[in-house]
Amino acid sequence: VINCMVFYNNTVWVGGNGEVLFYDVNTRNHRGSCRVHDSSLTSMAVVKNCVWTGTANGTIAIWRADGEDNLSRVVEKNVHTGKVMSITSSNSHVWTASLDKTFISWDHDGNPLQEESLPNESIRNLVFYHTLIWS
Repeated sequence: VINCMVFYNNTVWVGGNGEVLFYDVNTRNHRGSCRVHDSSLTSMAVVKNCVWTGTANGTIAIWRADGEDNLSRVVEKNVHTGKVMSITSSNSHVWTASLDKTFISWDHDGNPLQEESLPNESIRNLVFYHTLIWS
């Protein structure tokens, strides 16, 4: 199952059932895979020189690529109580949105800064444009 994809370092990362599959962007060949979570990946975003992942169980993780298909986890936090649906970023912040009706702002190092909740609706997507977050 493919739930999310990002382009990073000349590679397409495909997230699904707890693992990331790597595809060469030029040849389209499958280069390998790496198990990264026990829960299904539901969202990914490239932030600076790292890839952020969100999962069905509410976990947020930050990964650094060490070589072609090797990943090292920089940070992992269980902050959402529902499925992480979206991750987006600006030059200074990252935002995550969840079906638990919350969105969280983070610094680029993975430290949560502020949590907001919407009492009547789940957040399924976030987009940052200029100075605004759209949901």
